[in-house]
Amino acid sequence: MARKCYLGIDPRSCVIADIPAVAELTAAGRLHMCVSRDGIVESIEAVIEQAGNPFPMLITTGDNVLVTAEQIRSIHDFGMRDGAGAVLAIAEKSSILAEHPEAQRNFYEFSDMAIANCNTYWLRDAASFRAAEAFRQGGQFMKNVGRIASAFGVWNLIRFRLGWSTVNGAMTAISRRFKVKVRAFVLTEGAYAVDVDNERTYKIAEMLLAKRKL
Repeated sequence: MARKCYLGIDPRSCVIADIPAVAELTAAGRLHMCVSRDGIVESIEAVIEQAGNPFPMLITTGDNVLVTAEQIRSIHDFGMRDGAGAVLAIAEKSSILAEHPEAQRNFYEFSDMAIANCNTYWLRDAASFRAAEAFRQGGQFMKNVGRIASAFGVWNLIRFRLGWSTVNGAMTAISRRFKVKVRAFVLTEGAYAVDVDNERTYKIAEMLLAKRKL
């Protein structure tokens, strides 16, 4: 049975409802519109309230335009196979810059690799939703160190900032804090780390989408 998709929207500015593919999915009961709330966690809570039991759940953002069905399946399969409660998708710096030298400018530096997140997250069940609390005040941890301390604790902040942890070590620390098995899934295609939030990334995303059609 096909999974359902819940799309958070601002009802005052929904510009996609009349697109044929969107209308078809909505009519078939596979796409549901939810009114977005103030933050990503609050918007997920709204979906849970509306859907009842939407788990396992994959979450991504509207500016993540390079996401593919294959990526979604690979993250889901990894989470189920690994016994994870929550999965966050990441890509290595080398694979990101191989796509385009300006694809991403900021990276999280760990002792084993430098990474960027791919704005894609997976939750196994309602209990795993505890891990989403890390994003209650928003993401953008690179730009707001205080959010790292608030979400993950001061000691974890120190470890992250000094590059003492491996990626898996950081996931273990986060798992302990939220009492959820959190795992990182490294995507091989660096393009997935490109989100469109300015003219630079818009042009890069256009270029990468055009390459996929070749």
